[in-house]
Amino acid sequence: MMPPPPPPSSSANADDGANAGEAMAAALCEATGLYDLPRAALERLVGDVVREDRFGALLENMSSMWAAKAALGA
Repeated sequence: MMPPPPPPSSSANADDGANAGEAMAAALCEATGLYDLPRAALERLVGDVVREDRFGALLENMSSMWAAKAALGA
């Protein structure tokens, strides 16, 4: 399993955030082994993500994106 990326520096700007997002998406696309994880490893990984301090904010962002998509009829 790959270690998590380092946290962004406090001086990170919007471009850095976009670049980090692109890097994260690329890393997830390359991590095809994610789909082959044993159940126990997947549960541990999901548990780690859910317990992250900013997980609630991630869910709120995703909810906003889905609401916008629904409003556009996409």
